[in-house]
Amino acid sequence: MLLKNLKPSQINYVFVLALILFSVQACSDDDDGSDDPQLLTENVTIGAQATFLRVDDVDTSTNSAIVNLSSLNISPGDVIRLKTIGTYINSPTGSTRDSAAGVFSSSNLLLGSSELNRVVDAIDAGTDNVTENTFEEDQVTDIPEDFRIDENQIQITVPAGAQFLFLGVADSKLSDNMQSTEGFAIEIRY
Repeated sequence: MLLKNLKPSQINYVFVLALILFSVQACSDDDDGSDDPQLLTENVTIGAQATFLRVDDVDTSTNSAIVNLSSLNISPGDVIRLKTIGTYINSPTGSTRDSAAGVFSSSNLLLGSSELNRVVDAIDAGTDNVTENTFEEDQVTDIPEDFRIDENQIQITVPAGAQFLFLGVADSKLSDNMQSTEGFAIEIRY
């Protein structure tokens, strides 16, 4: 054996070197899973006026997309990866956005658009997304449970009790939003 001929101080050196090499390898294996062929992918189309946030009475919106997590075999404690694909037009000038918002919930209940806490059973997860007040009536839209999603993939752990994921845009005025030619969706990898 090679170690049999080493002195005790040399064995310590080999041991420390092995630990360092192992640590470097472990760090290089730490990735976001975006290239993992074993992950499944679901793309959820998001309308340019779809939201779960409060909306002005004079504004026009549609309800957010609601994903039933069990239909994708996603359970609390699972780590999912989210990112936006494409853009939507968010003003008459043609400017675009590629960001959205998400919130987990224990139910699929969504109240009317004039309510602040529309997602009745919202569950906090991820980094809070601070949203702007509404454009016309300056109403608060921010809820503490939602999180931002954009073109940079995020990893988020499905919180305890979550059965649904609400997905929509976070914009202060929705009536001037339109679909872009490329469309707008959120990619869920799990």
